[in-house]
Amino acid sequence: MADLVRIDVVHALPVGAPLRYDGRDVRWIPLTVAAAALALIAAACGGNGDSAPTPEGPTTISLTKTMVESGQGEFRFTLRLTNEGDNAAVNLTTSDFWDAGLEVTAIGSVEGQQPKAIEDRGFDFILREFAAGKSVELVYTARCRESGRWTNAAAAGAANADPSQASVTVTCP
Repeated sequence: MADLVRIDVVHALPVGAPLRYDGRDVRWIPLTVAAAALALIAAACGGNGDSAPTPEGPTTISLTKTMVESGQGEFRFTLRLTNEGDNAAVNLTTSDFWDAGLEVTAIGSVEGQQPKAIEDRGFDFILREFAAGKSVELVYTARCRESGRWTNAAAAGAANADPSQASVTVTCP
């Protein structure tokens, strides 16, 4: 004969109860994640509801980074993007990060937009359509937070181009 199994429900949550055992209401988290995802998609597509441009073909993006010391423990960085290919680069995304020993003091703009800060350790920006043969520069300044050797690295890529990277190392006194 088969054994019977008895299941006792000790605690049942009422309808509309919070999702955590400690009483905190966390039902807003999925909505926040969904809103952030939609904002990211809108930013990548230009943010105005237009569809993203269609690449006409592959292209080649180059990224260079230079640095000059502008004073004791102060530096001026120049980030230069160039489309060396025959087609426009689509959704060209550029990110720049620096080590904790550096503190950026000012960031210029590129193509009329201010790069978005990533905490206090970097920035990024997106150019929806970057014409063949075009170049842009972004200049920013930084100073030493602490002594040591610190790396400042950048990367760029587009929907129709291979990624490009550049970095410089600075020595803080």
